[in-house]
Amino acid sequence: MVDRFESCGDYTKGIARIQCTNPECRAEFFRPFSCKGFYLCPSCSQKRTLLFAEYLDEQLLLNLPHRQFVFSIPKALRVFFRHDQRLFASVSSLIFSLIRQFYRLASGSPLLTTASVIAFQPFGDFLPPNAHWHAIVLEGGFSPNGRFLFLPIHDTRKLCEAFRRAVLKLLLSKALITEEFTTTLLCGKNSGFSVDNEVRINGADHKTRVALAQYEWS
Repeated sequence: MVDRFESCGDYTKGIARIQCTNPECRAEFFRPFSCKGFYLCPSCSQKRTLLFAEYLDEQLLLNLPHRQFVFSIPKALRVFFRHDQRLFASVSSLIFSLIRQFYRLASGSPLLTTASVIAFQPFGDFLPPNAHWHAIVLEGGFSPNGRFLFLPIHDTRKLCEAFRRAVLKLLLSKALITEEFTTTLLCGKNSGFSVDNEVRINGADHKTRVALAQYEWS
């Protein structure tokens, strides 16, 4: 990976010839190969972030209200995610299931369809281990007849409690924590779990959608 990064943008390591297909233009130029070293290479990583944010805004997200959710877990559980990053994917699926269940209960429709884009972050500011999840969530869902139902979640306390119990159940099923430890975390007043959804995105606010996507997936 380091060797590829060192040769990123180096014309002596190979180039691509790019030519306009418009017969009235036919302009052409040469570009050196990139290393595609995401996170290691600032140029390639930034390019991926910009392209992904553009894709989210123009092709994936609907022109409907969305909301940003941030899910956090206590310090006592973060160590498990440092040693097994597959847990991040498991919790991402868990988060989507919880939000979908909340919407279905709120609408009274067990077949309500919703959507979200979820990304995990293993670190916080200044790079201390801090497993948490960012999500851009459609603020509602579609009934079986195609009607969109606007279902804002104003109070996240119940969602946070459901998130806490679901994460503990997941870790318990994998024998990463004990029953006694689970009971301790469930009984504590300050659980260390949190769910924040203060940022709302209007369907026509493309500038905010792009900026938020770049921040979350940078």
